[in-house]
Amino acid sequence: MELEGKVCLVTGASKGLGRAIAQAFSQEGARVAINGRNDQDLAKLAEELQGKGRDVLIAKADVSQSEEVKQMVDLIVKRFGRIDVLVNNAGGAMYTTHIFMELTEAEWDKVVNTNLKGAFLCCKAVVPHMLQQGTGKIINMSSLAGRASGRLAGIQYSSSKAGLQGLTRHLALELGPSGITTNAIAPGIIFSDRVRKLYESRSEEDKRKMVAGTPVGRMGEPEEVAALAVFLASSKADYINGATIDINGGAYMS
Repeated sequence: MELEGKVCLVTGASKGLGRAIAQAFSQEGARVAINGRNDQDLAKLAEELQGKGRDVLIAKADVSQSEEVKQMVDLIVKRFGRIDVLVNNAGGAMYTTHIFMELTEAEWDKVVNTNLKGAFLCCKAVVPHMLQQGTGKIINMSSLAGRASGRLAGIQYSSSKAGLQGLTRHLALELGPSGITTNAIAPGIIFSDRVRKLYESRSEEDKRKMVAGTPVGRMGEPEEVAALAVFLASSKADYINGATIDINGGAYMS
């Protein structure tokens, strides 16, 4: 019960990594606010967690819209009284082209606004409460694509995920003295539903190359990323600040 009594907001929790993180946090005793835009998926997750006796709040919002984010955070604080952990997970490749010359401005904006601006807006809304508490943990979901380049997605995705690492370092420097730590997780190819769909759209040769590029010889699972998020959210990680932690089976070695 590493997170017993903690209030944790997980954005993009309706599926994939966000869902796995919300499940893991709840299992560790946290009171979890699950964010997303799909009513059916959020309701299904909430029902699952509540069925195990967990305290869950559905916090539907588009994280790229500042007013919706503000209303979401107000709702969480009204219900739970505080926010201890923020996981900025919402986003993805949005299934747009991964070819630079085919990319439109609208497609760029859609990905960057959700992945990077969304994290910025959530931090802006949550940090004042953490400052008042004198404690808090922010976890930004970056990617191997932000470290190097994307194998399954395009420049819009890689750029937004690299931006999250910069956001992480700056917040760590500015907020650390106030008792708030900020770190990022950079997963490699993790078999979430979204990534599985992208992976299965590629040729057999491309698939073999992807596995061959990972020293452990397999793709990761959402639960493995969730376990790292639990650690970063716990008191055991209190002295970790400004780090981007890779979890990719050795596909990227700095």
